[in-house]
Amino acid sequence: MNFEALYVNPTGATPKAPYTAALAVLLAVVAFYYFLVPGRTGQFALLMLLYPALVLHARRLHAMGKAAWLVLIPGTAIAATAWLHLYPIASAPVNIVTWAGVALSALLVAWSLVGKDAATP
Repeated sequence: MNFEALYVNPTGATPKAPYTAALAVLLAVVAFYYFLVPGRTGQFALLMLLYPALVLHARRLHAMGKAAWLVLIPGTAIAATAWLHLYPIASAPVNIVTWAGVALSALLVAWSLVGKDAATP
């Protein structure tokens, strides 16, 4: 599978083996920007990596025979976290939203890793 199929085009399906390899690459890039690139540049790069992550997970859910709309649950929490970090609100529970997004994303990744591919007709 090529870059566009894995990270750009949300239609289609990604079997478990290519998904796992693409997820490892995506997590390595996220770790690079999170730990090694400080300030707004790193935050912006992490925000831009949200789209490829959502596409990758949507394609995996298609392969499992599930609706891709499920990626919006952790995606919304992660986007809210990014919004609260970029535009802080004094009374906003940033830590709760952040941990909710991380937990929901981890659950989606775990489910995608252990889920079986749907039978093809």
